[in-house]
Amino acid sequence: MSVRYYISKILPPEPVQSLDPNVEFRDYYRPPIKDLIPTVAHVNRIPVFKSDGKPIFDWTLVYVSTTNWAPVDGDLRNVRLFLGEEGDSLSHKAMMDNLALKRLSDVPRPKRAAIRNFLSSKGVQLNGAESFREVLQKVRRHLDLADDAGELREYVA
Repeated sequence: MSVRYYISKILPPEPVQSLDPNVEFRDYYRPPIKDLIPTVAHVNRIPVFKSDGKPIFDWTLVYVSTTNWAPVDGDLRNVRLFLGEEGDSLSHKAMMDNLALKRLSDVPRPKRAAIRNFLSSKGVQLNGAESFREVLQKVRRHLDLADDAGELREYVA
């Protein structure tokens, strides 16, 4: 098994039929990876507005562990956090060690720009000199900026 990080869209709740044919209930907000790969290791917190319970963002960070990446990579709602530049790792520790060693500045300029532009479109600002691990921390921090009132706080470095 190998591990990767993805940015994944958030799917809205869908009606789910219960065992009682007269009762219908709503599923929860989730990334499509949860439907594609049952071995998802971790879905980052999905911050929601308190007023209506809808997600603040239309995406979340997902840490995935599997042997078959075809379903995830074939679904355009999922994008590898580093567009494949991080390589595959066999464990979380190996991935974190690898992410600490690699820097955005080492990535070829077109792909580096694609990573920066993609994350910028999600509200995550990069300067281009971060390690991959620092980028991951910025993405997590951005998702955690939703406070208990369901409002987006400004992050001050």
